[in-house]
Amino acid sequence: TKPLPLNPGTTNLEFKYSHTFQDTTFSPPLIRDTIVTHNLKVTRSPTGTIGQGYTKTCREQYGLSLFSGVTELTKVIASQINLEARLTPTPGGPCDNCTVEAKPSAGPDREVLPLVSAGPYLSAPFPRSENLNPLPNDGILQHSASDSIVLVWTNPENPLDFVRKAYPYEPLPASLELFAGNTRIDAITSDHRELEARLTLASGVICNDCKVQVTTKFGTDKETIALKPSGLTHNGGFIRVGSNTPIPGDGIIQHLSPDSIILVWTNPVNNTEVIRKSYPFTYIAPTLALFSGGKELDTVTAGHKVLEARLTLPSGEICNDCVEVLLSGSTDRENLSMTRSGPYYSDTFKREVGLNPTMDNGILEHRADDSIILIYRNPLVPSQEIRRSYPYIHFENIVNVTPHNTVAEPTPGNVTGPQWIISGAPMNNIPGFTNTGPCCSVQPTPFNSQNPDSIKMVGLILEASREFRAEVKIFSNLGEFVNQINFTVPKSEFLNLSPVKDSESRTLRLLWTGLTSKGTLAGTGAYIIKSRVTLLPIPGITQGPPPVESVRKIGLMRSGSN
Repeated sequence: TKPLPLNPGTTNLEFKYSHTFQDTTFSPPLIRDTIVTHNLKVTRSPTGTIGQGYTKTCREQYGLSLFSGVTELTKVIASQINLEARLTPTPGGPCDNCTVEAKPSAGPDREVLPLVSAGPYLSAPFPRSENLNPLPNDGILQHSASDSIVLVWTNPENPLDFVRKAYPYEPLPASLELFAGNTRIDAITSDHRELEARLTLASGVICNDCKVQVTTKFGTDKETIALKPSGLTHNGGFIRVGSNTPIPGDGIIQHLSPDSIILVWTNPVNNTEVIRKSYPFTYIAPTLALFSGGKELDTVTAGHKVLEARLTLPSGEICNDCVEVLLSGSTDRENLSMTRSGPYYSDTFKREVGLNPTMDNGILEHRADDSIILIYRNPLVPSQEIRRSYPYIHFENIVNVTPHNTVAEPTPGNVTGPQWIISGAPMNNIPGFTNTGPCCSVQPTPFNSQNPDSIKMVGLILEASREFRAEVKIFSNLGEFVNQINFTVPKSEFLNLSPVKDSESRTLRLLWTGLTSKGTLAGTGAYIIKSRVTLLPIPGITQGPPPVESVRKIGLMRSGSN
């Protein structure tokens, strides 16, 4: 009445036939019983064939299937948490106290589920979850993401009669994203200081002890950020700053400017499921500019005596001695102490043309053929720099010679004292007076129109835009030599001359006291004053402007016998 199990190899069967008959050769007939024994050897073989005289019959195998709700499955996905095994017996097939076993294809969990009649089939509902530490026989099938889900039904009357069905598991991929504020970002900029990692899992998937590792592409910092459930996602915030001295584990990811920031999530249930997202750091380049008098420059001229470097940095970055001024050809270098002034860092420095610079004295001394160069070096990444070059154009070639009186009334009988007076340079020490005899003096008192003594002398007002050499000669109306003076105003002394308003030039007054080069009085009459003013060469410019020459008539009017 029951299926007969066969051994894996050979099964010996013994058939006994008994029959009863009447032996009518006797009177009365005798009743005889006979037993006939027949031995049959059955061998199980995958390649065996049915012998002659034998036939086979096969009944239909029980039906085994897996459902989620009313949907029959061919695979299981992450959102399908509650499953149902269904067994459909063949008509008249036995299944008293039937069970079905649910297990992972490779995991250790085993769940033996009772089958309950549900009309045309028997049903065994069970929940499913991902878990690397299952508890067998707790009614919950727990497996890893790489497992298939396997159902096995075994005929309780014949263990060799079973049905096995496997269903591949297809986890929905988790998503890992980075947010700044409530905005999802694909790249990080310097303005992104507070960041948040958001992990989205399939519906019903639980992530216990969820964490994200935050690292950088080139740096050494590494931060572990705990993720907490928040609605449909698991979130964890952290701070990003620029630094070349990170402290791993302080919750602040510190990196250099070219670094990418990398997020890595490893499924704690299945460590083969890893999401790695890399976010490039979009470096907002600083801006470096040169100003003079509040106006941005693209060229430096002689009129720009004081310059200002301005550096604009991305939010959160600082500048400590990060800007240097140097020259394209000369040796002077000036390190600027940049300080924040509103939206930018700035510092000022002076500029002048010269050949003997002193480094780091706040004055950039250069040749006229130099360009002025600003360099910003990122203190976090010294190899990163911004370089701005500004050509220098020297147009400062101003020379003017105007008369100081055309007729003078010298003091009567004055035959002593200097032959020439320099006025308008109170602190000057003019070298190079080459005329013989009593010569010259530098008077602190200006002999301008407001000075009553100015009418006693005749002379010239010399105006120049830089250091110069002056050669002045006086002749009589008949062309006879009377006096002369030659002198040079070097750069050190030029800066002490009186500045001209709204100009880059300075002046001095060269006054003739009416004495000849021999110290005698020049008589009343007309004279000729001839001047030649030459601007000194500019370092870096081999040829300067031509000398400025002038010839003017002057007169002396002496009172009395003089």
